Amino acid sequence: MIAGFETPTAGEIYIQGQEMSRTPPYRRPVNTVFQNYALFPHMSVGENVEYALMIRKVAKAERRRRAGEMLELVPDTKVHVVERCSGHDGTWGVKSEYFKDSMKIGKPVFKAMAAPQSDYISSDCAIAGRHIRQGIGETTAAKEHPLTLVRIAYGL
Repeated sequence: MIAGFETPTAGEIYIQGQEMSRTPPYRRPVNTVFQNYALFPHMSVGENVEYALMIRKVAKAERRRRAGEMLELVPDTKVHVVERCSGHDGTWGVKSEYFKDSMKIGKPVFKAMAAPQSDYISSDCAIAGRHIRQGIGETTAAKEHPLTLVRIAYGL
């Protein structure tokens, strides 16, 4: 039972040692955030995962830690997070007169993203994702939106 809005026909569900099969969803100590492209496309994967904790006012460091633990549970997936400016700054970095400067600013990000030989390059901003791919140079990594990666990871 993923979202918890159905009544199980067999078995029991325990959350923190408490049997919850017959407990109404609004009484369970869990949150559900439905994901599609119309919902939170401006957030990174980590921000989407930690969103329910943010609503519960869990401290930022704790949210990040717990979101990281959740992402590690995705089968056959290793997440390498680079939280740093890629240098594009909206349309500034794609203008010909600023392009060289934006590539110089983004160099640490490009190095970090290229190092693990990733299958995917992702950014919550489509322009930044393209900019990172340009900065990395030759790569077989596909550029995908963070929510697309969650969908792929779960085979949806």
